[in-house]
Amino acid sequence: MYCQRQSSKNFKKNVSLHNEYTLGDFMKLIFKTSYEELKELLSVINGVWDESQKNKKVLRFNGGVMNWYESTGTIYFQGEEEGRRYLESRVKSALYCNAEFPIAE
Repeated sequence: MYCQRQSSKNFKKNVSLHNEYTLGDFMKLIFKTSYEELKELLSVINGVWDESQKNKKVLRFNGGVMNWYESTGTIYFQGEEEGRRYLESRVKSALYCNAEFPIAE
């Protein structure tokens, strides 16, 4: 899955979703533009950002945690089950054009 968006600054947003099968079936999100652009796209979530690490930016919201690794663009989710699922759904919806991702139950 691939999406291109235009921000208010006219930057293209390049986001991809990869299926990985190394340790089971899971989705791997890749966002390869800048931290500023990622933060702008995810501003609708109103979470708390942790910028204390050089290569890793963390977004926390409602018990869920999103880790974004700037060098690879990889996004991972962790945290309390309900909060993680909710945050993952919100992030995917914010990053992917016109896609809806239901919150898994």
